[in-house]
Amino acid sequence: MASSSFEETQQRDLNNLPRIDPTTAHQYPFDVYAGCVTGYLKGCYILSRSHHNLNELQNVHPNWEIRCMCWKNYNEAEILTGQRDNCIISYSMTNGKSYSLPIELPDETGIIRNIKSHDHLLIAAFSKGLVKCQTVNADEITFVRDQDGKTHEDIESGSDLFCMDHNRCHPSLILTGGKENPLKIWDISSPKAPVFTAKNVRNDWLNLTVPIWVTKAEFFSQSNKVVTGTAKAHIRLYDPSSAQRRPVMDIDSKESSPITALAVRPNSEFEVVAGTGKGTLFLVDLRKKSVVRNYKSVKGGVTDIKFHPSIPYFATSSIDRHVYCFKLDAAKQTKCSSIYMLSQINCILFSSLWTSDKTEVEKSKESADKIAENSEQPSISDRSDEEEGEGLWDSMSVVKTKRKVSSAKVTQKKRKRE
Repeated sequence: MASSSFEETQQRDLNNLPRIDPTTAHQYPFDVYAGCVTGYLKGCYILSRSHHNLNELQNVHPNWEIRCMCWKNYNEAEILTGQRDNCIISYSMTNGKSYSLPIELPDETGIIRNIKSHDHLLIAAFSKGLVKCQTVNADEITFVRDQDGKTHEDIESGSDLFCMDHNRCHPSLILTGGKENPLKIWDISSPKAPVFTAKNVRNDWLNLTVPIWVTKAEFFSQSNKVVTGTAKAHIRLYDPSSAQRRPVMDIDSKESSPITALAVRPNSEFEVVAGTGKGTLFLVDLRKKSVVRNYKSVKGGVTDIKFHPSIPYFATSSIDRHVYCFKLDAAKQTKCSSIYMLSQINCILFSSLWTSDKTEVEKSKESADKIAENSEQPSISDRSDEEEGEGLWDSMSVVKTKRKVSSAKVTQKKRKRE
């Protein structure tokens, strides 16, 4: 992305930006929000298995591709999306407004990997290793800047950055990791050096160095522990509070495809759901140090996983253009709902406003199964027609015919007579 001044970024033509569709704004809240390759932000209803486009695009352009998204605040009234052209757009679900957040970037920052927001603090990570931290002003359009023109120092986390996460329990901590770029934990207030740098695992059985490739990483919700997924489908647990810089737990999922999505169950210290590029979706129990459950029905590579904040449900997106909803401890281990989205999905958000008792999804599924069973069984009129037909066949006399003898048997009988 070409370097531009702060003022030029602020003067971006807002008419070309995607805007909230007024016809669907009144349908807020949605259960799941999805960011698509085409640039559309979609809202999904799990119960009715339907979706709606929340934004309007003048023309579908590759630069509008939504690569990552997050809630701007905890009331889930505003969504931030990271576009392919490294533009960050804010969508307000309550007032139907959208605007571009100005952010100063140097040349060749690479593509945007992830964005996080916390208490007017915006954190954006890019593939070349730059992590940008800026404080959003109260007017929600400009950034607070000091006399030097910056609010926070930029973090250079290393090349080939693949993942970044923010610790809500300790808001000053973030993590980074990538290809030949080990897991690092940074303190935003003093970003000159990481507070924790992971050490590579020991050499393999051939005494060869194991390649470092952290594809996904996430903090636990109530601690500074970190779980990571690798390109070799390993799930690793790190504890920065311990003296050990190597993973305290290393679980081989036995998959041949890289971990492409990972999520930690909220308020849990041992349950992690991970997905691979081949569509495998599984639950890891860190207490048992193994994969304890495999979820079915996903037919494409998993692109994102998000947990519901309070109930044991999670949603996934995949390249088969579906959003799936799963119950964590379901006996059948199959999806409880799926929504076809018409376009490929990169990222999702699960709204905490979605609630369920039994749940509603299971109730609707049971009712659908009952309807299907009733449709398979013949109705009263069909049964009467069958009974009348059987009576008609019973009343008809049986026509007896002589059994036709084959020519071979006839010749055999002639020979015996001779």
